[in-house]
Amino acid sequence: EQHKTKLGLIGAGTIGKRHLQAISEVAEAELVAIVDTDPLAEGPATKANTRFFSSTRQMLREMQPHGVIVCTPTEDHLKPVLASIEHNTHVLVEKPIAPSLDQAQQIVEHSKRFNKQVLVGITGAIRNRYSKQNEL
Repeated sequence: EQHKTKLGLIGAGTIGKRHLQAISEVAEAELVAIVDTDPLAEGPATKANTRFFSSTRQMLREMQPHGVIVCTPTEDHLKPVLASIEHNTHVLVEKPIAPSLDQAQQIVEHSKRFNKQVLVGITGAIRNRYSKQNEL
């Protein structure tokens, strides 16, 4: 069996569900967990046949994903991003990276210190640009 990239999804709201769909369409990716503070998010985890956690750190310890996608509200980006980096995990975080320059700098410094990649996703911006082009 081919090697799959193990991914954790942190935040299963509107944007998180888009990533859930995208992950399901990539043969090389395997969703190993969904993390959300809302117990209702256990529904999408069950549907995706994956583990559900209410704690990012517990998920990172138990599942050891290669990467995580952080789709929490912007003001809740910092803790899961830093925790993921500390657990040797690459991060894709939805834009904006953080609610303040100070928090963004903390993320960049952590990324360098632990030698982990942090990518900022712009799914909404890309989707809007293409849909506007299609209208022309």
